[in-house]
Amino acid sequence: MDLTNSIDIRTLRFFISVYNAQNFSNVARKEDVSASMISRTIQQLEDALDQQLFYRNTRAITPTESGKLFFEYAKRITEQFDEAQKALQDKTIEPSAHKSLPVLTGVVAGWADAVKYLWFDLSDAIGLQPSG
Repeated sequence: MDLTNSIDIRTLRFFISVYNAQNFSNVARKEDVSASMISRTIQQLEDALDQQLFYRNTRAITPTESGKLFFEYAKRITEQFDEAQKALQDKTIEPSAHKSLPVLTGVVAGWADAVKYLWFDLSDAIGLQPSG
């Protein structure tokens, strides 16, 4: 399963916000999007991971054990992404495109590798077998 095409930083941030708020509507208001969009994004994340991350009922959203485990990984990935973004902003990059492009490419490639490692760590932790 190639998660790099279906999970992005925004999805991880939505997941983290829902995990903390345990409410789609509050997250939607904060992010200025619809609650159904937040719910749909979380459902797509669960589909990509092939794991239920939240228990849902009419009154509450609570994380599953898989959700609790994934939360720790999602936090680390978003923190590392923020650090990389800050490092790039702090670094004086010469205006030459051929010098700055490899830096950005390296950051994106590093993030993609982090998602792949996340998948392998998470699949080992919850006992998934690779499909194929």
